[in-house]
Amino acid sequence: MRHLTSLGVSLLCGVVLCLNLGCPASSTTTEAPPAIDDDHGHDHGDHAHSAPTSLPEAIETIDHLADEIQESFAADDPDGAHGPLHDIGSVLEGAGLLVAKSDLTDEQKKAASEALKKLMDAYGKVDAKMHGDEGVDYADVSKEITTALEGLQTATGIQHDHDEDHAHEEAK
Repeated sequence: MRHLTSLGVSLLCGVVLCLNLGCPASSTTTEAPPAIDDDHGHDHGDHAHSAPTSLPEAIETIDHLADEIQESFAADDPDGAHGPLHDIGSVLEGAGLLVAKSDLTDEQKKAASEALKKLMDAYGKVDAKMHGDEGVDYADVSKEITTALEGLQTATGIQHDHDEDHAHEEAK
């Protein structure tokens, strides 16, 4: 029974991610998702992050990218947020697969998947607006993003220590 429940959660995660990212319909494998086509007329430079291979690494990467995005918008530098916005979409997608494969309880997987979906939706709307499509300003979804990030960390039991990050940055 637990196997069927885990399979259901895995399929739900895949469906949620596919609806948001346009994956092929009927894909139920746990293989790595296809790369997101990021060819839309400009170079993203050095901001690309490697795909996390563990859930803790994914949570840390999501947290770092969320900080970069928030800081860029706070500094009125939407161009500085653009690359991390694209990166976070790929990382969120990979995190969904890592959650599905994890040893988390079914309830934790469900809560983590819901948080990932909220993040994907919010960041997707911001990115859409940056590309001239219908979307929202970052300020309109910043509280939603913060709540979803906290929910993701609570659901997974993985807390990211910002103070440790700043200590490393100051030591450089």
